[in-house]
Amino acid sequence: MGAFAPELAEAFVTVSSDIALVVDLDGTIRSVAVGADSPTPSAASWVGRSWVDTVTEQTRRKIVRMLDEVTVTGVARRCEVSHLLPSGAGVPIAYSAVRLGPTGPVVAAGRDLRAIAAIQQRFVQGQQQMERELWKRRESESRYRLLFQVSTDPVLIVDAATSKLVEVNPAAAERLGETPVALAGRELESLFDAASWPDVEALIRIARGGARTDEVRARLAGSAGAVEVVASRFPSGDQTLLRVRMREALDRDPQAADAQALPSGEIDPHAPAIAITDTAGRVLMTNAPFTAMVGRDLGAVTEEHSLGEWLSDWPAILADVRRNGFMQQVPARLTRATGDVSSVTVSCALLSAGEDERFGFTLRPAVTLAQ
Repeated sequence: MGAFAPELAEAFVTVSSDIALVVDLDGTIRSVAVGADSPTPSAASWVGRSWVDTVTEQTRRKIVRMLDEVTVTGVARRCEVSHLLPSGAGVPIAYSAVRLGPTGPVVAAGRDLRAIAAIQQRFVQGQQQMERELWKRRESESRYRLLFQVSTDPVLIVDAATSKLVEVNPAAAERLGETPVALAGRELESLFDAASWPDVEALIRIARGGARTDEVRARLAGSAGAVEVVASRFPSGDQTLLRVRMREALDRDPQAADAQALPSGEIDPHAPAIAITDTAGRVLMTNAPFTAMVGRDLGAVTEEHSLGEWLSDWPAILADVRRNGFMQQVPARLTRATGDVSSVTVSCALLSAGEDERFGFTLRPAVTLAQ
């Protein structure tokens, strides 16, 4: 029967295979048959060579195992190997083998797996991309949460679909006179005076659509005073949320607005400057008001910089925060990149403890009240 092995190999290729080999029991290739679209154009040169020498180093043991199995049982189960091309690239082939007679030879029929391998590779790449996007989103949400917790402005997180409060930061809870737990689930409308709600509702409607909003003035419910409100939309997983920020409304003479405008280069006293540092004071993350406050470009403040370059007494501040968990509105001196020194108030919170210790700083220019 062995005399007909080459013809059988040709038949295998014609009927169901991309390549077929006739191999002695010692592994020497005696004949090669390939299909019209041969995955291995140089296969004809394999005749007289050992089968294991035609595959990659990583799959040689599979050939040895297949030959052992077909020698003992007469049939070898499907085995995936990778043939070496002259270019050094590998071609994935799945072989099944059968022994013709007690002493051979062996006919091994192979299928080209390149299309399947390409699909698997695209799947793996897609999965890796999804994982990268997931980690990027988690990192973004983590950064947002750090800024959310350390911000001294009252911030409300609102479900865009229901207008109910999802979460509030400590400053918002203090301003509204209730605990964060008590506020969770409340209707946003319940926080505002009935006369002010239509303006806030219009603001929310604009933010829900993704457009940028201007500040609107509104009175809080229960004669709790007036605030300036601004809202923006941000996605969070499958949910769309709104970030509603409030700050105290300042009564100013409209005719004096131009005269009270900030000179170029000065910082809006209502914009909190935020920085996240590690245990050594190295700056890990900042927002634009912080970089403007210290006189640096946004991309110029990196981990190479320490908060101590600009802020006085920061080691003592860190020590106090380690003991108490937070510190609010402490006077300090800020030295800008230009050498100018200004007064600021500093709030700081311990964001994470242990080996990965993180601190969140919020700085505001000190406000001097007129006598």
